[in-house]
Amino acid sequence: MEPIEDKIETVKDILKTAALSNSFISIVDFYNLFEDCKHLYQNEEGEFQDNLWRADALKTLEVASSNLCNIEIAIYSSLINVKNGIPGSGFFSMPMLHQRSFYIELARNAGLQHQQLLERAHLSKAREIMKRERERVYRHAAATYR
Repeated sequence: MEPIEDKIETVKDILKTAALSNSFISIVDFYNLFEDCKHLYQNEEGEFQDNLWRADALKTLEVASSNLCNIEIAIYSSLINVKNGIPGSGFFSMPMLHQRSFYIELARNAGLQHQQLLERAHLSKAREIMKRERERVYRHAAATYR
């Protein structure tokens, strides 16, 4: 996976805009930013390599998010809404690594092993994590980019 370098600033801009307006970005709108790059993901037979394109778009999101803020402070990629009003599963590994004590306490309160919170679709707990993280992003953006 490689970030799509000429899209990093665009992704940073949409993340900042969403954060400053206390909103989020749908995954469809996010991928639409990369439509003009699809031609770069044709194999020798002319077939579009969708998985590679999406992986590079998500790597671009990761780079843009970390350029805006250290993920131990706020995870800007939490503003991407995939389904059920929450970010994709890849998002949840970041709080697990960087905000471990909160994550383990949340799992304990739900009667789960901390890894089960990541493996299972515990929607209410996932929403609690997402809500907390988005609030951190909104506070960071208001303090940094206004």
